[in-house]
Amino acid sequence: MRGTKIVLLACFLGTLFSGGCAWNRSRTNISDFHDRVEGIVVGKTKIADVPKLVGGPPNNIIPTSDGGQVLLYTFGDSKKNSLNLLIVNFSRTNVGVDSALIIVNKDGVVQQVSVSENSKELTWDYWPFGV
Repeated sequence: MRGTKIVLLACFLGTLFSGGCAWNRSRTNISDFHDRVEGIVVGKTKIADVPKLVGGPPNNIIPTSDGGQVLLYTFGDSKKNSLNLLIVNFSRTNVGVDSALIIVNKDGVVQQVSVSENSKELTWDYWPFGV
């Protein structure tokens, strides 16, 4: 009888803790934008070349009062890891969202490039309860 209880307890605990771990990474829009944008040369790159260099069209184009344009790109990265148990799950998600503004003059030449770096070195954090 005692052996049966131990086996049942072992089966219960095995089922209780037989979840698993999961890792997930999601990239929004252009995944390696930080590297690609380095190909833009201020004062030389034309507006028609920007989508080819960065890998896609801008999310938005904003006209300026002097006849130029601002090309707006948004992109990012998220990393999630979790420990999934039968009764309880622990997970942690890190998200970094960036924007890139590429200012083009009325002649179609890039004048300025500004890129945020929130998602550049996004880390995997395994402890789900804060820092």
